[in-house]
Amino acid sequence: MGDSRKRLRGFPQAVRFEIGQAVYQAELGERHPSACAMQGLNAVEIVSDYRGDTYRGIYTTRLKGFV
Repeated sequence: MGDSRKRLRGFPQAVRFEIGQAVYQAELGERHPSACAMQGLNAVEIVSDYRGDTYRGIYTTRLKGFV
């Protein structure tokens, strides 16, 4: 997890909400409109535009050897 939680807290509240909602929907087996599968990786990128800036969150769907 590293410092991802600390970095996420530095995002604007609206962006944190959008990323949180996308991760929650992934937990339910759904896909958020801002989520896009990354080619060649078992990861999903969430892109959120806010006041002229773009924020990205990435989560993995599977890690070899882990549940």
